Amino acid sequence: TIVDFWIDRIKSMCCVQFSTVDQASETRMALDGVTWPQGNPKTLRVSFSTEEELKKHQESSSDALSRLGGDSNGRLGGVREWDKNKLDQEQERAKEREKRLVREKERRGEGRDVQEREKSVEKKPAAVKSLEDLFKKTVAGPAIYWKPLSEDQIKQKIEARNKKIMEAQIMREMMDTKESLQRSKKLLPARSPHD
Repeated sequence: TIVDFWIDRIKSMCCVQFSTVDQASETRMALDGVTWPQGNPKTLRVSFSTEEELKKHQESSSDALSRLGGDSNGRLGGVREWDKNKLDQEQERAKEREKRLVREKERRGEGRDVQEREKSVEKKPAAVKSLEDLFKKTVAGPAIYWKPLSEDQIKQKIEARNKKIMEAQIMREMMDTKESLQRSKKLLPARSPHD
């Protein structure tokens, strides 16, 4: 029976307190060295720890959670704690993009007030496109995502293929010419220097 449990926010480490040492030993024997999830190159490492270590981990994560302003479920304003970094990174990238555009416009003499632009960036969240928006997807499973070629790409591929065909044809003609010259040399009688 599990008495207490803690897991870090990226789910790479956890501590479990069992009601008996036998249960802890059985769990360790069953999980130590197991590959999980399947396909992961790493294996689980299970070792014994102390109750103090468990409390230390729980306190450090609750302190971090209170600093970030999250509730007891690890959510920050409706967002899971481990997703917060992703949202922060997306917002940071959007701000950087906007700043870069402002700098480019200022160089061209079309610049607006930088603060106005930053305020407008903060108001609108960054749009995240799904794979279905960016690519086409096969109906049969497993789904394969693909992107059709543009007209220019199609023309380039056709031109490259035609060029290869022409080069192969020229090589074939050159080889035929070379072989016919060699045959004709063999058919001509050898001339002696006295003729």
